Amino acid sequence: MVNRLENIPDKFEDKRTTTKKFKQDLFDFVNETKVKTILEIGCYNGYTAHILHPVLKKMTCVDYNFYCIEKAKKLNTHARNIYYRWENVYNAEWKYGYHDLVIIDCGHSEEHLISDIENTMSVVKSQYIVFDDYGLFPEVKKVIDRYITENKFLLVKKIGAQPGTLFYMSTSNHTTEDKKLAEYEGVICKVLKS
Repeated sequence: MVNRLENIPDKFEDKRTTTKKFKQDLFDFVNETKVKTILEIGCYNGYTAHILHPVLKKMTCVDYNFYCIEKAKKLNTHARNIYYRWENVYNAEWKYGYHDLVIIDCGHSEEHLISDIENTMSVVKSQYIVFDDYGLFPEVKKVIDRYITENKFLLVKKIGAQPGTLFYMSTSNHTTEDKKLAEYEGVICKVLKS
């Protein structure tokens, strides 16, 4: 596992991925709970799949960006249990089938996140949902906390970088420039109601 983490960038190096701590925590959870199938909504360049696929039966990676899908395929060229879908999840019917766990790292607006959650709960029907950027975007935390308060989710574990971590990511067109985590980077939730 450690060697696999060394071969990929951290969020401090590439603002569009998660931290290595996030990936390690997620790997540990998947390994401990014996999760066998994962759907990743917003796979970027396939770094998470690179870490997780050795302990999985199947992983489905979805991204709207064709070049990200191609980079993910190249990174994971020897993995025979990763399947790729190039599509915009907000303009397509979700036909991904059942997965034990769904990773949501796509649109960060309240509308997009609710769409991702409702599609996961009604179409995919997974046991667990993992969210990135819980502590980075207030809208993400607000929506997830509402589902927890409504007893639709049980917060299982907070993962990734801790509150107070500062990300220096200055670019001209992204919304996460030089932001401090107000909460943990991500959370794992158990789905209670659909």
